[in-house]
Order: sequence, then structure tokens, then C-alpha cells
Amino acid sequence: MKIKQVFRGVIDGPASVYWKMTRTRISPSHQDLLLFFALTLITLTPIFFFDVLPLHDLPSHMARLHVIQDRGADPLLLRYYLVDWHLVPNLALDIWAYLSTPLLDADGASRTFIALSFLALTSGTIFVHRALGGAGPWPFVSFVFLWNEILAFGFLSFLFSVGLALWLFGFWVRFRDGNIVVRVCLHAVA
Repeated sequence: MKIKQVFRGVIDGPASVYWKMTRTRISPSHQDLLLFFALTLITLTPIFFFDVLPLHDLPSHMARLHVIQDRGADPLLLRYYLVDWHLVPNLALDIWAYLSTPLLDADGASRTFIALSFLALTSGTIFVHRALGGAGPWPFVSFVFLWNEILAFGFLSFLFSVGLALWLFGFWVRFRDGNIVVRVCLHAVA
């Protein structure tokens, strides 16, 4: 009788442990979220921990952001520079610098804008993949392509706009069977 109880404990032990593990296993959506946060942390680390970013055009962007954030307070800058905006597609960084003036200097504004561009690009890629019915880890490959020549040459507003375009396309696909008014509005915004 005693051997039977010991044998039952050996068999039931691993089975019950496995059953508890399957009950507490992380769901695929939570795994994707954890993977997204881990990869985001890895790719954003150079932005916030290095003094000089490897962007060719960053000094020009920083000078322009400083002029924008000054808002005409310095008479010397006002003598040589005037912020005269027109509706052009590459104003995202300038608008971000203008809106973040109370909180961030030019360096902080450019670094957070790069981080926002990275988040828009990667989350937009994942969203389009999911909207098209895809599953699996394939959209996470987009993290590999964030540090690229387009970023190195300083096309920051372009990268941000591509991320927004991915999100708008994902919403357009998501609502493809829905209300036509929503689709027309999304198409007009894109």
C-alpha cells in the first residue's frame, strides 16, 4: 500500500505541476507585448544613453529646433532667423519642438521625437500585420531596420510620417468592411 501511494505521488506530481504551468502560462498577446517592450527598450537605449547620436544632419536639426524654441526672445536670433511656416509635409519635428518647448530643450525634443518615430514605425508595422490577419512574431523583425541610412541622413519627419501612414493604413484595413464614412475619413487623413 505504501509503495502505491509513493508511486501515485511521483506520477501525479509532474502532471499537476504541468497543469499549473499551463494555467499560468503567458498568453500569446502578452508574449507579444513583452517582446515589444523588450525590443523597444533595446532599440531606444542608444538614443538616451549616448551623448552624440550618429546622425549626419542632427546639428542642423538642433540649430533649427533652438531657433523654434526661442520664439523670438533673443534679438540676435530674431535679427537673422524668422520662423515662417507653410503647409509642407515635413513639419512633424518642428511642430513637436514647438509644442515641447516648456518641457524639453532642443536636444531632448529631438531625442524624444526619434523615440516616437521608432514607436510609430514598429507599432504601425505590427498593427498592419494584425489588421491583415497575420499572427506570429514576423512584424517584430521591423526592429532590426530602425537604425538605417534614412535615419542617419536626418529624415526624421519622413520616418515619423511613415509610422503614421502605417497606422492609418492599418485602420483603413481594419474598417474595410465597416462604415464607408470612416474609411473615407481615414483615406483623407492619410
